Amino acid sequence: MTPQEEKQYKYLGIAAIVIIGGYYLFYNPNDPTGSATDPTIDNGAVFNAFNTATAIYEAMKDSGTDEDTVISLLKTVSKTQFAEVFKAFGKLPYNTTTGNQYFAMWETPTKYDLKKWLFEELSTTEYNNLRRKYPNYL
Repeated sequence: MTPQEEKQYKYLGIAAIVIIGGYYLFYNPNDPTGSATDPTIDNGAVFNAFNTATAIYEAMKDSGTDEDTVISLLKTVSKTQFAEVFKAFGKLPYNTTTGNQYFAMWETPTKYDLKKWLFEELSTTEYNNLRRKYPNYL
């Protein structure tokens, strides 16, 4: 075996270890919240990211966010599913001064993604709990 081949096998071995380690680091066989390959949630219902995003928006859009609804909607959502919810939510107008989507006639509505909406509407504790659950998005 040439030194070049030894080097290639060494890198291949390291890559295999990193891939296998990453798999075991992020795989949770006890996660009942579904995934991209199994879109069901723990009660057997089919997960729908658009419906979840819409329900979250409805709970936050007016003054006085229904925090319990937001938390219960996200309680069984996996990281993969949250990515879909985040995308489905998109960017919607939000008034950071009044905490809702109402603007004065002279104001230009600014659109924000779900991260900003949740940050503004949830308590610090609730937001930080979600941030720990969905670190790539919050």
